[in-house]
Amino acid sequence: MHYWQSEGFFGGHIALDFVNTIDDEGKQRERSGIPDWQTSVEWARAIGLLEEVEIPTANDTEAEAEQYALHVLRESAWRSLSAIAAGRPADPADLEVLKRELLYAGQHATLRQNGKSIAWHVSSDSDIGAKLIRTRVALELTNLFSHGPLERLRECHRCTGLFLDRGRGAGRRWCRMGTCGNRAKIERYRARAQ
Repeated sequence: MHYWQSEGFFGGHIALDFVNTIDDEGKQRERSGIPDWQTSVEWARAIGLLEEVEIPTANDTEAEAEQYALHVLRESAWRSLSAIAAGRPADPADLEVLKRELLYAGQHATLRQNGKSIAWHVSSDSDIGAKLIRTRVALELTNLFSHGPLERLRECHRCTGLFLDRGRGAGRRWCRMGTCGNRAKIERYRARAQ
């Protein structure tokens, strides 16, 4: 079972939950929470990017290439958003990756009305095939960049998780209290006990 299946989504936005698809302890970003194509499809369904009946078509070569492209997008987005959370400028190379992905998504998106809102949407009937997940993630990134609220973006003090802090008071320091928050408290307790 992957951590996002047991721990849930904590970013406060689909784009943040995408960049948080890392199962890490510390600040290493070593273990992907979407390590293969099938897991990426499962994640996309769980987060609501794909409906159960939508199956992005991909042969083995396309799936491998798309999995690599998803990871490149994820890491460029994470580094850029982490920089924003820390008040640093984003790396221009990462911004170029994001620009390319957002432009591609915009070229394949249409406006769709859903009740009293209108939003960009990429149909599973389009000809983009395996790029469906990545294109929908790019649209979510566009939404986050445009509407934020990025002034409330925070990075966990213990791992690389990014989240929107919607609380009042001193501010949230941990991605999830049940994992990083508790581990940090245990570490502080052990350090004091020595």
